[in-house]
Amino acid sequence: MKNGKYGISDVAEMLGVSKSTVSRVINGNEGVGPELRKKVMDFINEHSCIDIRRYTKSFLCGFGIQYSENP
Repeated sequence: MKNGKYGISDVAEMLGVSKSTVSRVINGNEGVGPELRKKVMDFINEHSCIDIRRYTKSFLCGFGIQYSENP
């Protein structure tokens, strides 16, 4: 536990599941049954133990357009 927050390893150990399972739940990946997913999310939400934003993915896409008034 760092800074009063539990990490993925801590949550996995407390729930008796693998770190991969906790990670899959947080990231919304497949491979976790609905009951186990609910159990993990309920635990995380109830204990406010993981900052989920830290583990979720975000993507940034940018593009440039060249503009000219003279053909």
